[in-house]
Amino acid sequence: MVGDMRVKVGETELGDLPAATLADRILRGKLPPHVQVWSDDSRDWVSPYGIADVVAQLETKGRQRAKRRRAAWLAAAPVSVLVFVLAGLGYAKLSDITGRKLAGCSSNLVTGDELLRAYDGNPLSSDLKYKDQCLSVDGTITDITTSDFGRVVVKFGAPDAGLAFEIEELARSSIIAKNKGDKLTLSGFCAGKKNGTVYIRDARVMR
Repeated sequence: MVGDMRVKVGETELGDLPAATLADRILRGKLPPHVQVWSDDSRDWVSPYGIADVVAQLETKGRQRAKRRRAAWLAAAPVSVLVFVLAGLGYAKLSDITGRKLAGCSSNLVTGDELLRAYDGNPLSSDLKYKDQCLSVDGTITDITTSDFGRVVVKFGAPDAGLAFEIEELARSSIIAKNKGDKLTLSGFCAGKKNGTVYIRDARVMR
């Protein structure tokens, strides 16, 4: 069968369509599967899947669509991998920078009790002295929990009025073996006092 084809769905004729257009609409779901084509050979309406021209076009267009999907996937895959790698490298780099900064905290060594007394006595002057500074704080663990964002939080002092250390993500494994009552030194950046608690962010276990 060559040229345009008479097409109908049910009792409704849709007009004449070339085999390529008919095949494309079938593939795109624009025509129902029970569409019929007029066959000059049999002088009757038949399924397009029995017409050689339509079948050939369906096979061709199916291969073309599969090829385009493969090409699109191959084009996108390296970009996805690159984004993933760069994100990982960026996070590792940020963590490395944080680690180097924390390594210099040993000169700002305070005890947990000293820091709490300072903030209890004068929060404003304590912010001037400690806020955004890298501190190494000695103390005893009174609780280990998680924040609303899934970060591990280690607490010194009273649960609602002590010190809360938000552990840096790559350092959380160092807390696994710790328990309440353990003494240790945590280094991090003082974030000031809020709702009775002094917060230390990006903290790591120093010893």
